[in-house]
Amino acid sequence: MKLLNIFLFITFLSLFSCKKNVEEVTINSCQNGVKDDDEEEVDCGGACSACYHYPYLVLKQNGKAKQASSKSIVLENVDYKLLVGFDTVLFQLNLGSNLADGTYNLNPLTAGLVSGTKQYTFVSGIFGISRNDLSQKQLSGNFEAKFVNLYDTLRIESGQFEYLDY
Repeated sequence: MKLLNIFLFITFLSLFSCKKNVEEVTINSCQNGVKDDDEEEVDCGGACSACYHYPYLVLKQNGKAKQASSKSIVLENVDYKLLVGFDTVLFQLNLGSNLADGTYNLNPLTAGLVSGTKQYTFVSGIFGISRNDLSQKQLSGNFEAKFVNLYDTLRIESGQFEYLDY
């Protein structure tokens, strides 16, 4: 019986204690969670797929922070227009036909703002373009503007947009 137990123990060890070959795993540099030499950002750009940035737009309306629920840059006639909507306020800022990096005055002829049923008139404003990616057709920059109506003033301050498609 003792001999049988030893035999079973040796058989068990020989069956389950064999070393298994470990396969070498190659990690794709575009999926390794590290910004490698030729990548623009972590795991994108360069030899990897193009980087995608989510567009956003934030601003202050009379000092109160807001995040736009809708935003777009559209080409209308020969000018690019920044269209922004949040809550019940919709406004349009004319960026002109030149989207080169720099700071510019907003065009008062086509800027406008509507808040609920109130109509506001554009008084002044500037915008800056910090990055225009011609290959992705995405624009980043900042803006501020002042609008008035018969009863009050509405100031748009600290406006910032990133990666808006046009």
